[in-house]
Amino acid sequence: MLKQYFLDIMRKECNGLYLCEVPTGIGKSYQAAHAMEEYVKEIREEYAKAMRQCARTITDERKLIYLTPLRKNVGEEEEELKKAYENEELFEKEVLHIKSNVDNIIENLGKVTIPQDKQPFNYDELKKQVKAYNGEPSPEIKKIWEDKVEEEERKFRKEIKNILSVIPARERLDRIKNDKQYQWIGQLYPVVFIKEKKIILMTISKFLSKNISLVDKSVTFFDSDISKNAVIFMDEFDSTKEFVRNHIIQNSFKSNDDYLDVFRQIASNMDLTNFDRYVTEAETRIDEDGTKYEKFCDRAKKIMEDYKLNLNYKTVLEQDDIKQPFIFHDGQINTICKKGFSVVGIENMVKNRIDIQQVDEKEEINGAISISALLKDIHDFLRDFRFFLLKWAEQYATVVNIYRQKTETPMDILQEDNALSSLMGCFKLKVDQQKLVYDEADKIKIELKSKKEDFYQTGFEYYRFVDADRHNHKTDINFVSIRTTPEKILLAMARKASVIGMSASAEFKTVLNNYNLDYLKEELGPDYHITESALKTEIAAELVKRNIPYKNKEIKCHGFRISAERNYFENKECRKILVQKIKNEISDSDKQGSYKQNRYLAIANVFHIFCTSNMRTLLCLENILAEEGKEKWDTTVLNGLLDSAKEDTDYRGDDIEIIVMNSKNFKNKKKEFKEKLNKHKRVIIISSYKTLAEGQNLQYNVKDTEGLIRLPGKRKGKEKDLDGIYLGEITYIIRRSIDSGQPFDRNERNKNISEQIFQAEDLFVQSEIGKTDKDKWIKEAFLGENKSKQYNLKSIGVSITRTVLQAVGRLCRTTLKSPDIYILVNENVLKKMNVDDLNIKESQCLFPPEMLKILELKEEYNRDKERAKEDSIKEAWEEAREEANKSSFRSLDWINDFLENCWKLIEQRNWIEMREWVLKYPTLYDEAKLPDNILNEFYFHIPGRKKKYYFKAYNDFQDGVEVSFADKSNCRGWSEMSEKAAKLPYILKYKGMKEYFKKKGYVTSFKMLPRILNPVMFRNIYKGALGEVAGRFIIENELGIKLIDITEPEKFEKFDFRLNEEVYVDFKNWDESMQVDRENELKKIRQKMRMVGAKRVYIINIVVEDGTKYEIKESTDGIIEIPGLITKNGDIITKPIEKLAKEVK
Repeated sequence: MLKQYFLDIMRKECNGLYLCEVPTGIGKSYQAAHAMEEYVKEIREEYAKAMRQCARTITDERKLIYLTPLRKNVGEEEEELKKAYENEELFEKEVLHIKSNVDNIIENLGKVTIPQDKQPFNYDELKKQVKAYNGEPSPEIKKIWEDKVEEEERKFRKEIKNILSVIPARERLDRIKNDKQYQWIGQLYPVVFIKEKKIILMTISKFLSKNISLVDKSVTFFDSDISKNAVIFMDEFDSTKEFVRNHIIQNSFKSNDDYLDVFRQIASNMDLTNFDRYVTEAETRIDEDGTKYEKFCDRAKKIMEDYKLNLNYKTVLEQDDIKQPFIFHDGQINTICKKGFSVVGIENMVKNRIDIQQVDEKEEINGAISISALLKDIHDFLRDFRFFLLKWAEQYATVVNIYRQKTETPMDILQEDNALSSLMGCFKLKVDQQKLVYDEADKIKIELKSKKEDFYQTGFEYYRFVDADRHNHKTDINFVSIRTTPEKILLAMARKASVIGMSASAEFKTVLNNYNLDYLKEELGPDYHITESALKTEIAAELVKRNIPYKNKEIKCHGFRISAERNYFENKECRKILVQKIKNEISDSDKQGSYKQNRYLAIANVFHIFCTSNMRTLLCLENILAEEGKEKWDTTVLNGLLDSAKEDTDYRGDDIEIIVMNSKNFKNKKKEFKEKLNKHKRVIIISSYKTLAEGQNLQYNVKDTEGLIRLPGKRKGKEKDLDGIYLGEITYIIRRSIDSGQPFDRNERNKNISEQIFQAEDLFVQSEIGKTDKDKWIKEAFLGENKSKQYNLKSIGVSITRTVLQAVGRLCRTTLKSPDIYILVNENVLKKMNVDDLNIKESQCLFPPEMLKILELKEEYNRDKERAKEDSIKEAWEEAREEANKSSFRSLDWINDFLENCWKLIEQRNWIEMREWVLKYPTLYDEAKLPDNILNEFYFHIPGRKKKYYFKAYNDFQDGVEVSFADKSNCRGWSEMSEKAAKLPYILKYKGMKEYFKKKGYVTSFKMLPRILNPVMFRNIYKGALGEVAGRFIIENELGIKLIDITEPEKFEKFDFRLNEEVYVDFKNWDESMQVDRENELKKIRQKMRMVGAKRVYIINIVVEDGTKYEIKESTDGIIEIPGLITKNGDIITKPIEKLAKEVK
């Protein structure tokens, strides 16, 4: 079945990507091992037959490569292969498990004998450290010894290379294989025999890392000939993306050299007359007349002069690194710095340097150097020069090798990578500087032809400014370059090999935790293959037989929906004490206090269910690890909650214990877990999704199988699965920015930034977010903020479903089960799971019964949710509050961006059109088509199509806003959003106003529609715009004049209108709920008066409040405050009109 599927792919020898989505427990690794062994056996026999017949048409060079994210899984596959071979000698001959050099040394150094005259100088020291490592029980101290071994191993290996250097390259492998003086090298570094092996096992990270070869050129396994036309098994296929991405990110931090210094080094060493004959001869082969190289010289000289690179660049910026500017490049250059600022270089004559400063983007500084332009010009130069160097190095290797072939003593050929390194040495570039100019990703770019240039092909780059005492005289501009992506690497693999992607969730469409399958399908075309339906049908039939005990109710899956609101405690007093106990552990000032409380209440319900069930073992997973004294998830509190659950259930035993497992203590804690079970204890395991994602299994041996149920099938044994699982919240799918208020490691922060960029770009390519959201997301990653992230995206929901399936797989490792299995799932997990793409009918057979129970709970949750919507719109209110808060933040950012611009005519027009729009549409249909300059986020969905609500703004919306749809009596002290709160009914009572509004298309009453303006847009835009049009109509009507529009960019939006060149008017639409600091407002008005050159300004409120003492206030500096033009009945107040009339005479 599955084995045959693998064999069919291997036999047809067609490169491409073959997805193999089969359920956990079907034995993917086992079947892969047996398929590989059988295929190698077939080739071996065909090769032998061909050799007997003197035929040369059969080759045995095709490699089978098994890749997996985790080292432990490689070891498990190696064991499966040993069993499949049934011949240890043949296994050793044909199979190679590639481990790290350190692992090989630790494992084998004590087993080999090295001749005295061949022993590296540090042999005894290395032996001593390996012995110390092997004898150390403490994991922490063991890691220290491992680091020491790694350091000594590098010296040891370098000495071996010196020993082998006297032997011609083509003879080295034969000496290591057959000469007793050198055989120890092969025992310590078995990777030297890789070309002779048929099956190669390694981690995906090892596959992508450079193999420092002792006998051949050093390349990555990905780039080497072993992967060409190979069959590559990628186990845990979707999980490999994260490991590939992390490998790419880590490689991008290899060099900390100053980007400008790298360019300076090249530019100052371009004189060909200083290079040797072979280098210049190679250059003429690709540039006969020398014009190409001459153009590079001219470009370099121009950049040096234009940007004054003879001087050092030094930042004059804030010390807080989190606020330092970044330059980001993903096809276009973006400067990320303080809002409204740009980053420029200004020559400092006194200090003889260029000062890097953040300046107001409106400010024009004579002679200022654009830092983004500087970096773009250098970037473009290095990009073009890089490809010229590649061709040059190719010819240089050819020239040198022609010479070497003519010598009497044969010499090793010069490899292209060494030729390139030598060539860059001509420009006096150090090793780290060379990495900035060229990396392995460029090879992929050259070899891989894509249908289009996009993020997956081009990657991204960014520059950061680094100051340090060791280079106090200048600022280094570090360059982080990520020129490749996981999709690009997988695409290259699938074009040169047959790649089999094995996983229970291989075809889950989430770009966050799987490769972009739509992109790969488009690029690979007919070479992209999903799992064959015939295979799924066969597997489904087998699983139906295996799961008969579930169908016959011999095994029952009990499902529970868990939340803080659901109460499993019967004793109200006990529950009350429990809640108080939790509150006591959480600080009142803790912003996440409510979230933490709910997490504890949910787990308390889980403990309650455990106490009343027949479970002996329960696995509880959360998104974080529990520790004693840990604020977010404290083991002391957890034990207290267990005591409360025991008390409420009247549980008298003392046999329930909690064990906390993490990656570091897993081995010891698993041993402790088994020991407790042997002592007849009931055990609750507290762990995290991340720990279990690392492939940790928790099945255990049982002495007595009586009362347990055996699933039909070949696999036997006394290992048993856990009795139950609790799936707590899953909140780590989206990477969050590192808190700018917390200490941080620079490399860790750069990793965090790169991860967020990858996620934003992935979601953008998949059209799950737009360009504006992507740009905001990336900007916030650099600034250490988390305002714009969206959490209701499809990829997030599918990722959560995938995580749930992986977690449930921990209960599906054996064929021995308890008759009762408990599946407990937090309702927030059920809420966020996205199962839209799952074929539920097909899943009935391909998912384990435990997962099907979760899908039942999901359906049940959805039904209850729909029912709840019919009875109450409470949940919709909550969603509306959240949407109102988010949209208010977005709108506030948008408004602030607008107010800080330079008010060109197009910007003025957009601003005016936006204000006109909201006057016409304070509420809106869902299907309404919005103009380009009107954002969806100006509105939010209001439950029940209400046309009013109440809101409470914090710090003038800067710290958020609360929204309520309750009655006014429950919202005392809150502001109201309604036509009445906007004074619209009163304004329309003024003579002729209603007709004017209808003519202009402005609403005369709010309609009850699905969407309504958010608090920011209502208070800051709608009310202001309403006051402005109403005030203008009244003044022009009463005085028979035309107020003058303000269109000068420098004066626009400082005030509303002017009466003449010296007198300005600003209308207000205040109400009693608005809290205005009068002195602060007056200070702002005075500042604006100076900016526009006003002698007097009338600040005019439209509708006077009832009971208000009417008083026109006039200050000595020309500010006249008018409390109202009309009453609530629409009657004109004559005093302000008379005063204004004097200004226009």
